[in-house]
Amino acid sequence: ANEHGYHPHLAGMAPYGYKLSERKQYKDHRYLEINEDEAPAVRLAWQLIDEGFGYRKIADQLNARGYRTRKGAPFAVSTIHEITHHSIYAGIYTYGERRYNRLTTGVPEINPNAVIVPGGAPAIIDMQLYERVSALLAKRKTGTRSTSGYTYILSRLTFCKYCGAAMHGDSGSKNRTARYRCSGSACSNKRWCTSRSLLERSVMSELVQTFLRHVDATEVSAAIEEWEKGEGKNILKRIKALSSEVALMEKKISALMDLITEEELRDLTKKKIIETQHELNERKALLQSYKYSAAARNVQSDVDHVRGVIEAGLEAYDLWDETKLRQLANIFIERIEVAHFGEIKIYWKSGLITEISPSPPDPGNPHRRKRGVGANSNTLGTAKKHNTHSLRFEWVYFLSN
Repeated sequence: ANEHGYHPHLAGMAPYGYKLSERKQYKDHRYLEINEDEAPAVRLAWQLIDEGFGYRKIADQLNARGYRTRKGAPFAVSTIHEITHHSIYAGIYTYGERRYNRLTTGVPEINPNAVIVPGGAPAIIDMQLYERVSALLAKRKTGTRSTSGYTYILSRLTFCKYCGAAMHGDSGSKNRTARYRCSGSACSNKRWCTSRSLLERSVMSELVQTFLRHVDATEVSAAIEEWEKGEGKNILKRIKALSSEVALMEKKISALMDLITEEELRDLTKKKIIETQHELNERKALLQSYKYSAAARNVQSDVDHVRGVIEAGLEAYDLWDETKLRQLANIFIERIEVAHFGEIKIYWKSGLITEISPSPPDPGNPHRRKRGVGANSNTLGTAKKHNTHSLRFEWVYFLSN
């Protein structure tokens, strides 16, 4: 600790509202100091949420008063959420609170070895305010399982093909059929829904058949090593190029949003925004896959380890362990687009795309097509269908998580 009793900052950038002391000041360690240019925005955010404001209204208030993020951008809902959920602002220094095991990405675990030091950082807000807001946010937080008894394996991964909005779990009660419903208020299909069980069974079956069942662990291990020695070395150049593309497309969407206020251009602009947004989503998915690859260069790839991971995944599927299946989905899947009649498009984190088309109508069951049973699949991208060579990308992610 330094002369104020604060804990040294172990890794990463300083949270918004703080800055790092010069390394020369404390020799081998750097410590957090309050950034007086940013701290007023943090205090205002906590004050407003204590008064009952939502994240959107808080962001609007901060932006209206001229506050900006560290990059000079307006505050977004996600930034406000991060600020108002961080204990550092009450002076509680935390490092490594969450960890991820090899079958977990979307669902973090509590790390028993985390560094948690009350009073380990200078406080921007007082402890009473922190405790009030934390209690308030805990009451706001709800989960689909706590209210309906269902776990939605593909939540936060599934989107409407028509408007691009997220499709959320919707059941209401145990007596109602669980489904995924489009959340887009302006969707042309008026908040349509699709069966939870049919969607999840179709997608997870495709995942297991592609990445786990009948996969040769020896070949996967060799493919990963080959990738690390070859293509993995060029990954940083691809990240830089794709990052530039994404930034340009985001500026394009922003410019189109400015035009939407002009009535004569509104319909054409809306269509162009949707098209550009879909293209942007694909670029972001590919960029994220490269970032995962860059972080997984030294992944453990010996045959026994690969075989053990395969067996654990198959067991989760055979037992239909919803918690582990949700974790598997987050490991392999970047995004799922769903349309009527069971049409499903899966964007894998490798950049490949699998399309699942509905089965032909069953004469004995005239409702089968409407319910959306997916039977036929085709993988698009650099390979028509997955093989061990194309699997190496996904396996790098799988073994590094």
